[in-house]
Amino acid sequence: MEVFTYTHIKDHDGNTFIDRRTLGVNGNHSTARERVVPSQAGSKAESRMMR
Repeated sequence: MEVFTYTHIKDHDGNTFIDRRTLGVNGNHSTARERVVPSQAGSKAESRMMR
């Protein structure tokens, strides 16, 4: 997703997206990633406990 973000930002400043649709796609991805990362961390902790 970093490539998408880099190529869809004006002047590659990290803040200014080229249009509203691009901003929405980035927001959806960020939300999905936030949901996945904590659940992966929890499953890793559980697997360590089972060893």
